[in-house]
Amino acid sequence: MTKYLSFLTSIDKSIESKVKMGNGEIVQANEKGTISIATKKGMIIVKDVLYIPKLDQNVLSVPQMLWNGYGVFFKENYCFIMDEHGLEIAKIEMTKNDFYLKF
Repeated sequence: MTKYLSFLTSIDKSIESKVKMGNGEIVQANEKGTISIATKKGMIIVKDVLYIPKLDQNVLSVPQMLWNGYGVFFKENYCFIMDEHGLEIAKIEMTKNDFYLKF
């Protein structure tokens, strides 16, 4: 999910999806698209990313990464994202209780 419509390509405006926010509020998503994230080791391309302007920050879910062909695993204070060949394309260090992939 992203709050930045400009991050998305191949935008689909025909969707209607409800998302429950962390505070319990339910918001409507009426657009989705594809997002490309450049990392030091390669590109991450994720399809079906919802556009939700009320988000505080962008969110990538583990199931969404798996549906898009990526592997995700956690070890100690790190989250690793692997491509379809098992090669590491992102290593994200945990800060407080979250993993932030800046893009």
